[in-house]
Amino acid sequence: MPVSPAVSLRLYQQVDGWVRAMQADAPPDSFIQEAAGISASCVMLRYDGAIVGRGVSFVSGASGLRRAAAEAIEEARRRIPGMTGHDARAREELLAPRITVSLELASVLIPISPQTFDEVDLIVRPGLEGVAARWGANTGGVFPSQMMYAGQSASDAVISAISSASGDPTLAVRPDPRTQPPMLAEKSGVSLFKFVVSHLAQRREGQQPTFMWRGGRVIEQRELTRDALKHFADGMAARLVGSGQENEDTALRTTFWTLRGTASGAPSVADDALRAMALAAWLRTRQNDIAAEPGSIESVASRFVRRVSQQPPSEESVGAVGVAFDAASRAIMAKAASDMLRDAALAWSGYGSDGAADAALARVCSNEGEWAPGVPEAVRGYMVYGLAARATDPRLSDEAKQQWLAASRAALRAVYREAGPGMLVSHMPWIGWAELAMLSPQEPVPAAVALRGVRDLVWEHQLRPEDVVELGPDLAGGVVFTASRMPVPTWHTSRVAAFLATMMGDSRLTDPEEELREITRVMASLRFLRQLAADEDVVWASAAPQEALWGVRAALWDQRQTPEATAMTLLAVCETIRSLEAIAARQSGRPSR
Repeated sequence: MPVSPAVSLRLYQQVDGWVRAMQADAPPDSFIQEAAGISASCVMLRYDGAIVGRGVSFVSGASGLRRAAAEAIEEARRRIPGMTGHDARAREELLAPRITVSLELASVLIPISPQTFDEVDLIVRPGLEGVAARWGANTGGVFPSQMMYAGQSASDAVISAISSASGDPTLAVRPDPRTQPPMLAEKSGVSLFKFVVSHLAQRREGQQPTFMWRGGRVIEQRELTRDALKHFADGMAARLVGSGQENEDTALRTTFWTLRGTASGAPSVADDALRAMALAAWLRTRQNDIAAEPGSIESVASRFVRRVSQQPPSEESVGAVGVAFDAASRAIMAKAASDMLRDAALAWSGYGSDGAADAALARVCSNEGEWAPGVPEAVRGYMVYGLAARATDPRLSDEAKQQWLAASRAALRAVYREAGPGMLVSHMPWIGWAELAMLSPQEPVPAAVALRGVRDLVWEHQLRPEDVVELGPDLAGGVVFTASRMPVPTWHTSRVAAFLATMMGDSRLTDPEEELREITRVMASLRFLRQLAADEDVVWASAAPQEALWGVRAALWDQRQTPEATAMTLLAVCETIRSLEAIAARQSGRPSR
């Protein structure tokens, strides 16, 4: 059981007093009594958004909490500019009020007995529970906030805890069967634990502390109004656009670590294609609001036009399949840019002038539906959509356009033929969007039965509030992909939510009597995706809060923001807005946009 809110708050007040005085003095008797049930504590101090002090103690009671606070205060004194030197006390009095305090408290260390280190990830609730290891008289551990900041899994954190407690970094080695938890317990007496934390944090200087849940707060379903969805979409769009600097890292073109405030990696063509799709969809939802600013639209679109025109990779460097994948991505990007500009000729002007890209793309799947050797099953749905996008090039003759559509249909039928309903989910949203892209709005959908089957399967794996009593209410609405090692929802929910939102507004795929049910389910999935977004209640802990704002995290405990997660979530939100408008228009007898 976690420490009670009342006790947590009183203990926080004492720690806060120590920080303001920059001195962990002997606490009063009442504090000693209140802290008697504490098994471990973690104090984290921030100054101007940066972590300047950390203190962790696995000594129980008031002495352990005082030790953690003293350790954090001493580190902060060394790291805050101007805190030491001449007239140090006066400087402390001036600067200490600007420090913000985060406090995690554990009441009971709960023994766990995993058979392997990988099994720890199934036992420990990420972001809510910490882990500890005891070796002789020494105990080491890692708190949830530390794991999220470092990007550690619970299993990695357990290995760190064993190293900390034993002082031997080689005692526990993940792949070595001789150092798995049962053997360590038998040979070295290592005991493993998990613990639930109560987390109080001051998000801004001068504010009262707030109880945290996985570092943020739980988003309520009722908060997702139409205006809130548009605000959410605007935030993600701004994140994906960035400041307009082509080489900037903080525009979400790379992996961005929410809490660390750092970027890593380089953007791929596929990342930028998805960004282009998402921004084009967002512009469609805001066309009435931004019609007076065409220059800003052209500025964004021109970046993708230039990206399409860049020199493609050679077959010698990435292989034939790599060239085809790159060509599909550039075709998708060009189509999205043409949607933004309303000038398809300009958007496609730099695509594939030497013919090598088209040659590779055309060979990816035969007219008989046989995939070329080496095409991974995981990307086949994406390749189908790329083939369909290629057919939208206005420079093509009617004959060439029909050839690309025929190639897309052959590849699409191959995906349906080779994958059962369970595997079709992994090809979403691409096969669904490709199916609709090849039809006029009045044509019946040939794969309607298959797509409905996929939808039914997805909703069977959506977590309802009653399913997450133990896991945490912030997971409600997420979709669990059973093939994953950890049976908990992640950003991949956006991949299915995006097309199911499209289906919701398409009268060929959703009957009138099904609309309310589908709205309810899609909106539940958006609640989960909104929970993944790094909003103001998350970025308080970031070293770069403005740069992190509105990026979508990989999971509630995995603080990596990727272009794919944010772009696909923006697509899901925009498709939901569009479908809600279509349903409202049908119900009122008005034509939809």
